[in-house]
Amino acid sequence: MLDKGDYVVPPLHDAHRNRDWADFHVISHVPFACVMALAMYKQFYEIAVLITLVLATSIPYHIGFERRTMISYFDNFTAFTLSMYGNVQLFFSPSGLILGINLSLGTVGGIIFILGYTTAFAPYYDYMHPVGLHIIPAIWCTVVVLFQRPLLF
Repeated sequence: MLDKGDYVVPPLHDAHRNRDWADFHVISHVPFACVMALAMYKQFYEIAVLITLVLATSIPYHIGFERRTMISYFDNFTAFTLSMYGNVQLFFSPSGLILGINLSLGTVGGIIFILGYTTAFAPYYDYMHPVGLHIIPAIWCTVVVLFQRPLLF
């Protein structure tokens, strides 16, 4: 293990080590699963499809301690696609209030994403990544499903 002060980084070369299903990186996907069910109920199929793809790639990626494998590239692609979809939905916000909420949630997620590439952020990664890139985007998707319309189908 690499020691960065009080923060312990798991060895990335350990191909057999996995996170527990109860780890915050994994269970923080539950809000996405809830939004997916809500999207299906509201017949907002495009978000349901995007979230399904995010869950199918992000959960294995995080269970595997974020090792750089083929699944990591698919996870990056699906997460990027969902975030770009959310950005396009900004242009179709039904009111200034919804635009403000969506813009705030997207901005916070974007800032946390950028901070994830800094050394100063490393000690907080295990808490900030799940909040900023799983829970907040799920809230953003919920607002879109409840107050906006599908763009594609």
